[in-house]
Amino acid sequence: MSGNANLNGKINERDAKEAGELKKEIRLIEREIPEKLLETIPEASQYVELQEIEKRLDSLIVRKRFDLQDSLSRQSKKTRAIRIFIRKTLENQAFQTFQENNDSQPNDLSSLSVPSWTIHVEGRLIPGNDEDKKRLDEVPFTSFFKKIAFQVHRSEELYPESNYVEWNKLSNGSNLANELKIKRNGDQDVKISILLYPDEQPERYKLSSSFANLLGIKEGTRPAIVAALWQYIKFHRLQDLEEKRLINCDNRLRDLFETDRLYFPRIPELMNRFLEPMDPIKLSFELNVNEVSAKPFAIFDVFINADDPKQSQIRTFLTNVMNQNEIKVLDEKISSFIEAIHYSKSKHDFMRQFSDDPVLFIHRWTESQSRDLEVILDGSEANYAERRDSKYYQQPWVEESAFHYLNRLNSKKQQEILNASSRK
Repeated sequence: MSGNANLNGKINERDAKEAGELKKEIRLIEREIPEKLLETIPEASQYVELQEIEKRLDSLIVRKRFDLQDSLSRQSKKTRAIRIFIRKTLENQAFQTFQENNDSQPNDLSSLSVPSWTIHVEGRLIPGNDEDKKRLDEVPFTSFFKKIAFQVHRSEELYPESNYVEWNKLSNGSNLANELKIKRNGDQDVKISILLYPDEQPERYKLSSSFANLLGIKEGTRPAIVAALWQYIKFHRLQDLEEKRLINCDNRLRDLFETDRLYFPRIPELMNRFLEPMDPIKLSFELNVNEVSAKPFAIFDVFINADDPKQSQIRTFLTNVMNQNEIKVLDEKISSFIEAIHYSKSKHDFMRQFSDDPVLFIHRWTESQSRDLEVILDGSEANYAERRDSKYYQQPWVEESAFHYLNRLNSKKQQEILNASSRK
């Protein structure tokens, strides 16, 4: 029992802590100046005008934000061209060391160096008519690919070092670059292939021949493939009339899925066996180790489906708009100033009323205190005759009491909402 009690205590303590943190996050900030203070503070009217301008600006920003989010949700793709440049650097090749070998002794093996070559792969996004070339040059070409593989076609027995090298993009994008290099030993001309795997979101797949013949498409994203299959089901009226989630297979679906009926929510899972990764973009060239050239010896234009470059700017803008930490800090400062004004106004009213008529003020103050005590002690029978008179509710303290009562109800309602949110 004691263990359960301790566990329950820890859970309640954790819930209370989470509710407190949540309440702190969504705490309402008072930024309105009461109308009574507008007359006593001439500068308050300027603050009210600024608030009106702020409301119009906030409304405009919200509308524009929704428009931009809607444009992003359409996932507009654009065929982009990337120009790939292949350069080489050679070291200790036969033609480079010919003179040095003539000067050295024939049996001086220590002076011999291992010949090697280095392949440099660079890429640039080809700009459109209305795009800034300098800004596009700052985008690493590797950001458009999830994997880049180098395949050196030569004997592994003669060259035991790895003839297959992969570059994989990290999830945080920390290894993006505008140039990739691969260095290997060798003094013979060699054929090299570069395999480019585009990074497409959502990912596209190649359909098997039987599945492609059924749907009439050879490749597509998962949502597009499911939509095409749904169109086939609707066109052939294969949906069960009673249980809408069941699909009655025709001969082609039966041969494909090897069943008479399909449960539609399971179709994305069942069609995995008919989907294959897209073929990579293959660049093949031959490396000549008998001549040096500072210029690229091979150039390729690669076409990929990429997001519109303007979408990255839109995402950055939306992130900055949503991140309003500075505005929150300023709102909290304004709220503290408003609270200070409220306190100063209350203190001013207290002192002014006391100075105008101290006796009457003390009398009213003691009556107010007695009423507060009555509320605390829940004295339902106190001053019963007086409260039956309508003039009793026309006194100055009634408005203040109603204000505090409504605030108490509002606070109770907010606390219930916070408790419900913390339980979720």
